[in-house]
Amino acid sequence: MSEDRSEAPAGPGAGDAPGEVPLPPLCTGELTDEDLDALARDLDALAQIEDVRVRLPGGPGPRARPTPVGPHGLLGALADLRAGRVAGVQVQYRHDGQTWLDTLTGVPGAWRLVRLAAPPGR
Repeated sequence: MSEDRSEAPAGPGAGDAPGEVPLPPLCTGELTDEDLDALARDLDALAQIEDVRVRLPGGPGPRARPTPVGPHGLLGALADLRAGRVAGVQVQYRHDGQTWLDTLTGVPGAWRLVRLAAPPGR
């Protein structure tokens, strides 16, 4: 897996103003089919999956809204992503006491992963 770790930007608009909440660190990377399989196995074995949502293809409008499929729908959602039936999959899970949000989308020749630690209370 190629990985590009990006931190939340510093400066105006990034939590510096009084009352603003700092943005959580963000990690992005591109996964191969094998990496996507490994991610699914790891999440199933090591994490408590709380929610899985899919984004239907079709651009803006009702079809673009995330649609919940439940915590047991991860494998089906990933199969739909691979087949092009959904435009993206978002997985919310807990691992080592932290809630994480992974968003997966297709890019030419790979799968794009965007991961962030959910803010407290989510």
